[in-house]
Amino acid sequence: MALSCAATLIFTSCISSDDDNTRYYQGYYTITGTYPNYKLIEDGGSIVYPTVASVNKVTESKGFGDNKRAIIAISYDENFLTTNSDGISVVRNAEIQSGNYLVNVTPISLAAAQDKNIVVTDSVFSIGAFSSYWISNGYLTTIFTAPVSYAPDYLTTGQLINPTVNLCINPADITENNVTLNLLYNRHTKKDAMSTNVPNLVYSFDIANINIPGSDTVNVTLKAEGANDIKLKIPRRSFVHPQ
Repeated sequence: MALSCAATLIFTSCISSDDDNTRYYQGYYTITGTYPNYKLIEDGGSIVYPTVASVNKVTESKGFGDNKRAIIAISYDENFLTTNSDGISVVRNAEIQSGNYLVNVTPISLAAAQDKNIVVTDSVFSIGAFSSYWISNGYLTTIFTAPVSYAPDYLTTGQLINPTVNLCINPADITENNVTLNLLYNRHTKKDAMSTNVPNLVYSFDIANINIPGSDTVNVTLKAEGANDIKLKIPRRSFVHPQ
């Protein structure tokens, strides 16, 4: 997963407690609010308010900046866990333990992808398979296995070549209550270059601005070279960024 985390946040705090009321949880979050007061919206819907002290500790008092998506592990006292009127769990005074920012990709139109030669045959590589995928808070999150090419000096540096992922949208693939999303994977080498399979590559795509006509749930088809098509039926509220 480190390969997909171009802006990795190194968390250094280690929180422990002998209190039986302490609980630990890790999830995928959308970051809202501004420094130093943040509101984290978990993809499952729960709301977390981290302490200012823990935000400062793990970010060296810089805050989360422009980052909007992250995997975050927290601890909290269950006495600060409540449920709001919508049945959503709310955690206050949470302590951030660890985490990584997610690579957050803005989708590209087919015309723009063609202009940049992103969709040419030499630039589109196969992935292995999607292991997980979901849409929440206005973001598509994918986890998949894919081959990653060795760097030319791998034997001395041990480095791999960081792949690039785009999400391409053809306006012709958008109809009433339907949209097709094309994941484009580029290893930045020749296709026969030496590579190794890397599991759990995580990417997040901001799809909140896709204009999908209709009023019902949205039928989403996710395509990628080398993988089976994924078909999802998603409530429209899942395409909206949380406040």
